[in-house]
Amino acid sequence: HIGHGFIGPLLSQSGYHVTFVDVREDVIDELNKEPNYKVHVLDASDKQDDEEITDVSRSTPNERNTLDAIVDADIVATYVGPDVLKRIA
Repeated sequence: HIGHGFIGPLLSQSGYHVTFVDVREDVIDELNKEPNYKVHVLDASDKQDDEEITDVSRSTPNERNTLDAIVDADIVATYVGPDVLKRIA
């Protein structure tokens, strides 16, 4: 997931609260089990460093808090994967 592994950490580390929205409720349910998550970062020598990503929330498109998060957002980024793109295009 490019959002969880790249954009989310950049925004979180820059001081933004990040809300992930996913059409797959099973993904959101799994992510909601923990308030934070880790990203595994490899340097040029393949040394792994784990970064804790904090101040995030998750929801599905149909939840009221999703609309509130979009309305209140300073930044909105989106990624539509190939499986979803064919359903909405």
